[in-house]
Amino acid sequence: MRVADIIQYEGENKPFLEELSRLVAERNAKCRYLK
Repeated sequence: MRVADIIQYEGENKPFLEELSRLVAERNAKCRYLK
């Protein structure tokens, strides 16, 4: 999904984007932990 698409759909899919960003943050934290 392109950034433009995310911005376009942000209003409709706010909960989805919040969940997605939370999952990305968790994954990033795991990567830092494993290093």
